[in-house]
Amino acid sequence: RPWLERRALPQLPDGEITQEIGEAYCKKICAVYSEVFDGGKGVFKGAEATMVLKPGGLEQIKKSGVRPVAKCPYGLEDQYEKHLDKLYEDLEIIDGKDLITASQIVPVIETKDGVRVLKRLAINFKSTVNEYLEDIPDVFTTCSDELAKVAGEYRSCVDLQGAYKQVLLTDQLSRKILAVVTPRGYAIPNRLMFGVKTAPAIFNANMRKLMHSCNGRGPIKCAQMVDDVCLSGDTPEEHFANLAEFL
Repeated sequence: RPWLERRALPQLPDGEITQEIGEAYCKKICAVYSEVFDGGKGVFKGAEATMVLKPGGLEQIKKSGVRPVAKCPYGLEDQYEKHLDKLYEDLEIIDGKDLITASQIVPVIETKDGVRVLKRLAINFKSTVNEYLEDIPDVFTTCSDELAKVAGEYRSCVDLQGAYKQVLLTDQLSRKILAVVTPRGYAIPNRLMFGVKTAPAIFNANMRKLMHSCNGRGPIKCAQMVDDVCLSGDTPEEHFANLAEFL
């Protein structure tokens, strides 16, 4: 497909570029790509997730059956409902007919100053489908490996909010085997969910493609650590150019 047309950037500041001036110019670059920072849920363009099962995996998943709904933790009902509302933004409600399996919602609770707080709702795919998913080849790197890619005096960091959930899940079988059961009933995801065994490999592979040549010009100086991307440059101008290219 044709590469996206690059947008005109603000004029570079004159004279010495201090930390304060550099930060202000980075914000101007971000404003050029304002849709990336509009607070909405993004979509990773060109990336889709598909679950590949091991031989006999589907039969094993069917044997494991549908998990019972996990109860809402006592005393945290209001928090639970708010987190559940958020989770349902990425789910499609189904009637439960012809279910292959359904994974439980697991509340993650922590105590702060003696008060129980519901931190998030996780999905327990480990007990249903993870064992039967084919591993996806991935290049595992260390923190040192990644930091070596961003040698340079000038740096910035982009936090990819939602990370895995920016990858769409369009394959219908994949959606069905990742079904969930909640106190509200059954639902299937429309985005890649945290807790899926192959999610890190799927996301990382697409991120490497994005950073290391999908622009048609070759790699830029950047490194990815989970949902953070660090960009660098030997000069302020190179750093600004890399940030704009990534966005």
